[in-house]
Amino acid sequence: MQEAVAAYRAALEVRTREAVAMGWAITQENLALLFEVMADQGDEPQEKLEAALEAVSGALEVYREVRATYDIGTAERLEARLRERLAALEGSS
Repeated sequence: MQEAVAAYRAALEVRTREAVAMGWAITQENLALLFEVMADQGDEPQEKLEAALEAVSGALEVYREVRATYDIGTAERLEARLRERLAALEGSS
């Protein structure tokens, strides 16, 4: 999984927000999904969920700027799920 994270981060260096906004946002959202899977596997779940939330928030900024309604909807659902999971983790601590 760490290799996948490294690959996404490398892609973000090429697909910059300034050069390819939608490509960057899609990569960010995919990175968020990867972090969520990593959290499911018990590898520092709170840290992974926080990283996922940060990534999807960046994607949402772009989606809203370009008014990509479908992508906004999917990213908002992911963001809500991540926030709910983080709250549950924090509540159990």
